[in-house]
Amino acid sequence: MYRILCIDDEASIMKLYQDFLENEDLEIVVACSVRKGLEILRQYSVDLVITDMIMPEMDGIELLRSLHHVAESPPVIAVSGGGSYLNGRELLLIAEVMGVRGTLHKPFTRSELLSMVHRVLAE
Repeated sequence: MYRILCIDDEASIMKLYQDFLENEDLEIVVACSVRKGLEILRQYSVDLVITDMIMPEMDGIELLRSLHHVAESPPVIAVSGGGSYLNGRELLLIAEVMGVRGTLHKPFTRSELLSMVHRVLAE
């Protein structure tokens, strides 16, 4: 069974991840901030991280920078609907340059999420 860490500051999106992924033989761990996500990564082995790019305090870019310093960091799927300074597609392009394995633009479907998760886990 794969363990997936989902990081998003919106409770509705975290519920969506749980609803979309829970019947797929995946263990879903959620964090409402990058700081909490990093704490989880220090404590547990995680096979995949799915993270929003725009969050208060620390954002997805800062998470990606932090993961560059972890020897065996898990692959990352970046998710964004955009923000006040960049649209979602621009943020996801930045995430791709920083080495994420996949990107999803909000809103996404269950099928899109599952396809991306299975593709990245198979790599």
